[in-house]
Amino acid sequence: MDALCRKIERQLGTPGARVSFLTNDAADIAAIAKLRVDVYCKREPMTRQLVQCHPTLVRESLMALSVETARRHAKQGFSPIVKVNGKLVCFVLMGPYEPPPSPSEAPPGLEPVFDLLSKLTEKFDAYVATRKDQPKFFEFVTCAVDDGFQGRQMLLLITQLAIAKATKMGFTDIVGKAASNSQGIAEKTGLRTIGEVSYLTHEYAGKRHFAHLEPREARQAKVVTMDLQAFRQAQQRRVHTQGHYEMHQAKL
Repeated sequence: MDALCRKIERQLGTPGARVSFLTNDAADIAAIAKLRVDVYCKREPMTRQLVQCHPTLVRESLMALSVETARRHAKQGFSPIVKVNGKLVCFVLMGPYEPPPSPSEAPPGLEPVFDLLSKLTEKFDAYVATRKDQPKFFEFVTCAVDDGFQGRQMLLLITQLAIAKATKMGFTDIVGKAASNSQGIAEKTGLRTIGEVSYLTHEYAGKRHFAHLEPREARQAKVVTMDLQAFRQAQQRRVHTQGHYEMHQAKL
């Protein structure tokens, strides 16, 4: 994986960029939690709307949840990060699929989010029930990139890095629950939608908490999946096509 990390660093073309996998480093875990909270409160539709009503409660609960999530995934060794001159600016938390906690276990202020995610879990479980094989799922959990490093394909490249490692470790499928931020990455990576829940009509405790979306935001949260064998084949086709292109250019 080290060689692949160095390759991605060259593809990024960002001076001082270093790509690695998250370890149980307290400073990196704290940086991931802070970056996730900052990005989610600005751009993730569910968090953004909840934080307008209870700013302190939601931020504190999300921070505690983010620290716990980062610690858990640091132990698994599948989550790539990008640092630029020592500052953590991008991460993707990924690892073996784990059944999510129930809405009753949600941190204070985040209950509507956990309830909506439980609806996506039901759709995922229904999909798995249709499978005749025994898939080994790898999960896209969460991601974020610093505002100053948007538009550089960091998330896409390190997501592909994590998927490559998962494939090498014998996982057969990838699954993710995508809000508006991660739907673009999921689409570019090749994941397909197997279930949706509308933000506009979702209700929790008799209230539609996510009904006030901005025009640019997605109208649905999605559960997405992909066969990793198909991902490998797509990668091989891209490499093959790129090789032919470079040979053609060399002849010109």
